[in-house]
Amino acid sequence: MVCSMRPFELPESRLNLLYCLQSRGFGVRMHAYEYILIYKERLFAIILLELEKAKATIIVLPSYNGDAKHPLNIIRECIKSIERRMDIVVVYRGAN
Repeated sequence: MVCSMRPFELPESRLNLLYCLQSRGFGVRMHAYEYILIYKERLFAIILLELEKAKATIIVLPSYNGDAKHPLNIIRECIKSIERRMDIVVVYRGAN
């Protein structure tokens, strides 16, 4: 039986996502399949990779009050550069 791994199952691929985001201007804290992102000195988003669903959820946090379009495009580009088939979902969290 041949077992093929998805790109994000490899630690190197997850690190490549970290490096891609950092090279594009994000501050990043990575833990396993989660990334906490800072953009323009503000807490911006959390990325959750769900490999079993081939899904990446980007949760845009209320602490970021700027236009999210550009940084979201960067995140999408970085994810798709590693795994083109990954479904990307964006969730906006409102302020309490």
